[in-house]
Amino acid sequence: MQNPIVSRDDWLAARKQLLVKEKEFTQLRDRLSAERRALPWFKVEKPYVFDGPDEIATGEVYYNYEMRKVWIEEMSGRSVFYKDANGQVFHTYSSYGRGGEELLRAYRLLDLVPMGRNETGPNRNLTDWVRHHDRYGVSNFVVTSAL
Repeated sequence: MQNPIVSRDDWLAARKQLLVKEKEFTQLRDRLSAERRALPWFKVEKPYVFDGPDEIATGEVYYNYEMRKVWIEEMSGRSVFYKDANGQVFHTYSSYGRGGEELLRAYRLLDLVPMGRNETGPNRNLTDWVRHHDRYGVSNFVVTSAL
């Protein structure tokens, strides 16, 4: 798909309009980050165990704050903990699914280019085109039988 071709003045006017929205988004992201940091903490008082291959093999895991069926081999997520000077551990934050995109700098760069992320496969996300190092075939093409 071809974007409109315009004069430099028209492009600059459109870019300035977008810049206003980008600044609003940055300010919103800053406020959201402050709210995230202000979340209450949960004191971890028992062994904290993450689901591994054995749990995944059962077909159901605790994911995104509830028990869910496993629909893909790897389910993204991040948990943040804090350990104080007394050795107490607190669960301060968790994020699942697209919640980790802020950590993927490649996404931030791809969002700037004309084709964007180009996630046009069946999952419509990063898993459509990124593979583990051992899941690429000859000439570094994706081995579809390994999907």
